[in-house]
Amino acid sequence: MSQKVASERILYNSERYYIKEANSSETAELREMFRKFVVGCWNPSPGENLILVVIDKEKNRLIGGVEGNIDTENRKALGRGLVVLPEFQGKGIGTKLIKAAEEELKSRGVLYVKTLPKKESWKIFKENGYDWTPFVKLELARKGKDENEFHDEFMEKHL
Repeated sequence: MSQKVASERILYNSERYYIKEANSSETAELREMFRKFVVGCWNPSPGENLILVVIDKEKNRLIGGVEGNIDTENRKALGRGLVVLPEFQGKGIGTKLIKAAEEELKSRGVLYVKTLPKKESWKIFKENGYDWTPFVKLELARKGKDENEFHDEFMEKHL
């Protein structure tokens, strides 16, 4: 459930941090985080984007975020990145980000999300209901590979 606080749309609010839609400076800062912690090169994608950030209340600083592209015509989204600063990992923030993004996507009519997680984050997606696409599952079975291990392949979830 979202609320509006000081002209910002807050999607999740806890005692220590909150999740909100990013403004332009936060988007730039988040993309720098992606470049540093996820991939060396991070380019914005065309079309409609959903960009959420996590703000630490104590220090009033950005500590993570998620970005995705929305295909409103086909009611699909492509998750492009999820990042939480290392010192804040393991505290459930990534899960809250995924849930907040899914709720926002559903409110925009999205029914399906596909993402290509990194080795460091694939388990959090699996724990939140994402699974390998049917094609990937067939290929893994054909190659005798375990579905419960990391594979550099797409995962999906129907919302």
